[in-house]
Amino acid sequence: MVLIRGFISKMKIKYIIIIFLVGLSFLPACTSFVLEQDDSYYLAKNLDWEIDRGYLFYNLAGIEKTSVSDPELKWVSTYKSITNNQFGKEFPLGGMNEAGLVVEEMSLIGQVYKHDESKRSLNEFQWVQYQLDMSRSVEDVIKSLETITIEHAIMNLHYLIADRSGDRAVIECLENGIVIHHGDELPYPVLSNNPYEKAMRYLGFFEGYGGEMEVLHRSGSQERFVSCVHLLNKKDALAPPASYALDLLDTVKQKDTRWQFIYDMTGKKIRYKTHDLARESKITFKQLKHIKHNQFAITLFGGEHKRVKVNAEMNKEQLKFVQDKLEEYFPGKAHLYDLMIEEGERSLSQRSKNQNPIAK
Repeated sequence: MVLIRGFISKMKIKYIIIIFLVGLSFLPACTSFVLEQDDSYYLAKNLDWEIDRGYLFYNLAGIEKTSVSDPELKWVSTYKSITNNQFGKEFPLGGMNEAGLVVEEMSLIGQVYKHDESKRSLNEFQWVQYQLDMSRSVEDVIKSLETITIEHAIMNLHYLIADRSGDRAVIECLENGIVIHHGDELPYPVLSNNPYEKAMRYLGFFEGYGGEMEVLHRSGSQERFVSCVHLLNKKDALAPPASYALDLLDTVKQKDTRWQFIYDMTGKKIRYKTHDLARESKITFKQLKHIKHNQFAITLFGGEHKRVKVNAEMNKEQLKFVQDKLEEYFPGKAHLYDLMIEEGERSLSQRSKNQNPIAK
């Protein structure tokens, strides 16, 4: 009987592990880094997960917003931004604003986190849009965390942020609250899917970083972190930075890499590629300066990048598509998605109250 119980216990553990790994396989296993050369700065990211449907949104200044996590938190966007969205309008995975600030998220594996209920809150995706709406610099983002916090409403994330001055930081939601790696506490501006401190400890096992292991390019989160650090250190000063960034993204590319972004924070340009269209595309704020409505978007699916005017029904369809994909892994979120749809619809229906450019 003891042997049978022991066997059953082992089987339960085995199945728990299998279920856990299957769940992890669906999480976006992204990689990002900041590259600098000759006073120019680039943030690059691979989006790695199953879902490829989404939009590149152009977001106007002068739009009224409300937090779906905390309706008492309201604001009017100060800066225009370009964002990549899969959860509908106002809930981006990342993007850049006209001041040259970039915010990008990556999934954060295996972390327990409870947000500070004494502060105003935004869910993990709307927080990205809020920062692009209201912050000009990394310092602005860090300052905002004194009064506004992040709520993990759907999945655990952490963020790599950078601005056109070259400042950068990692923002993480860990067991003891929000942790900021900035300045000397961020020796390598690289992020994958493990907490930054754990990734740095792992880096210490490799040649050139305190250990004896050879750097090999493998697919795991820690290995991608090591590969990016190593290749950033090896960069030839004569190599074109944006092209080198794309080559590095290709080196850590996964079977499920869907989108690749290179944000030129100095030139305020975005280069991007999708898995179903090999051609690289570019977009700049100058190209969009005459846009008067808050519905402009570029499709990032279907084998082409079409310029479209997104209406409320299209936005709802996009978010419902993602909801159906995620329901098995993150159940019980229907009410939240409804609130996100409403906020996106409200945003799409507005015209800017401020068409004057803020950032020079």
